[in-house]
Amino acid sequence: MKNNKKILVADDHAGLLHLLALELTLEGYDVITALNGREALAIMNNGSPPDLVLLDVVMPVMNGLEMLSSLRELTKVPVIVHSFDEQYKEQALELGADDFILKPFAPDKLLDKIHRLIS
Repeated sequence: MKNNKKILVADDHAGLLHLLALELTLEGYDVITALNGREALAIMNNGSPPDLVLLDVVMPVMNGLEMLSSLRELTKVPVIVHSFDEQYKEQALELGADDFILKPFAPDKLLDKIHRLIS
């Protein structure tokens, strides 16, 4: 069930990163992963940007909000920000996130948001 859409998932929690990558791969997406914002930004700059970015807020080196701010200077690729803390929602949306999802979330809820943004 390949759909040729590529998703970049950035999260410093390796277990969650693996689960998200697996879920998205099973849905037919090509998945690229990053453990922090700087790594995610480097991937965005490598010439083959994804169709969507799924971005955690709290990460080492460069957090998700810093990465989002830098990303918006480069591209309008859809971004879904995710966090355990809803206090980041307003700031994420102000910085240009297309959507926000509070952790923990049901996979089908996330997939609905993804389909809506890149279908």
